[in-house]
Amino acid sequence: MSENSGPPKSPHSGDAMAAASSDLDEQSRLQLAHELCMNENLEMAMPDPNSIYGHVKQIVHRAFWDSVRAGLQKSPPDYEHSLRLIAEIKGILLDLVPAGAQRAKNQINEVMDLDLYKQQIENESFNLQGVVKFVVELMLGLCAPARDPTIRSILSQSDPVEVFREVFGALDLMRLDLVNYQLRSLRPALLANSVQYEQDKFRSLLANNPAGLDRTKQWLGDTERRMRLAISQCPPLLSLTAPSYASFRRRWTPYRRR
Repeated sequence: MSENSGPPKSPHSGDAMAAASSDLDEQSRLQLAHELCMNENLEMAMPDPNSIYGHVKQIVHRAFWDSVRAGLQKSPPDYEHSLRLIAEIKGILLDLVPAGAQRAKNQINEVMDLDLYKQQIENESFNLQGVVKFVVELMLGLCAPARDPTIRSILSQSDPVEVFREVFGALDLMRLDLVNYQLRSLRPALLANSVQYEQDKFRSLLANNPAGLDRTKQWLGDTERRMRLAISQCPPLLSLTAPSYASFRRRWTPYRRR
């Protein structure tokens, strides 16, 4: 797994995500729905590690994993960061378990008991390898078969920091697989209602932002003027009549704010 795997969390999650514009969220959902209808092979992919964001993420993650390693190398080991990582792994696993699999969720909550882990750390009886083995076995039961080799390879790691990093990397892949599965499942229903869905969403966006088409209208007006100028300079036999902006606006009537 690359240094991009695992915590720290993305700055686009949590409170930052909650603070994002609702209009932007609506536009993103509308764009995704449109792309899904137009492209039957649409799939989400992992971010490009060679992008600027990827490089910044690597630097931040490297510093984080170095701090985890420093804590584990103390005598006795400092498991503060490790417990936070285990808590996050537990949350991701609970999200990946199907809604009706309550028995599996109960098992996760029972085995990955953070209070129990804290007691074991105080008594110097905490077994990190045992936690990892449970997590890996659970991941093997949840993942797509193609991910089995990646997940099984985690058990061959002896460095606990690399173990955590690879666990998070595998969990990222599993979440990606789940998202793509949900997209494929959603497409048939979305295709059946795509026109009405996009019209309703477009009306909703305009209702929340009446000025949302100002730039579009300006562009249409500028384009019409350029077309009229170009046509006026054409020889008479090639002259065409440009459609008026007013006639175009009438086509937008179903989408305009009522």
